[in-house]
Amino acid sequence: MLLKPNKITGTRFQINIYAAVTVFLAYTMIFGFRKSFTVATFDGITVAGYSYKTLLVLSQVLVIC
Repeated sequence: MLLKPNKITGTRFQINIYAAVTVFLAYTMIFGFRKSFTVATFDGITVAGYSYKTLLVLSQVLVIC
């Protein structure tokens, strides 16, 4: 469902605060997932010719989308 400009209610300030909080929370949640990949090392591990860490990050991006 896409938001149409005429359906957004609130003042410009309220919309800006809502957008800033939403982006901040999204970044914080993504960082929480990414942090776990930096704790361990994945040196020398490959799957089908791709680095294991690369596959983990790609799978994370695909799940989020």
